[in-house]
Amino acid sequence: MHEEIARAEIEASLAEAEQARARERLKSARLACPACPEQGVILLDGRPTRMTDNPVWHAAERVEEAMRAVERARAELALSRRKLDDLEEDARRSGAQPGWLRD
Repeated sequence: MHEEIARAEIEASLAEAEQARARERLKSARLACPACPEQGVILLDGRPTRMTDNPVWHAAERVEEAMRAVERARAELALSRRKLDDLEEDARRSGAQPGWLRD
């Protein structure tokens, strides 16, 4: 009976030691790879930084939003030009004189 208890204690201490070694290996691996985008961390000036704290990341977001705004403006401009072309064409077909459509 004492042998079984001693064996169980040894197995428990081995499991704890294995768990501690596994944690240490994970910690070392994380420190070796501080720029892991999947964890939301990048290197900024050589220091691990959360991507959401990175001013470059925020600037990139603003640039993307500006690009989307430009695309929306281009689409609106194209639509306005088509409407103007259609209006001029309708005016010509209706018999409007060319001078009537000039500014």
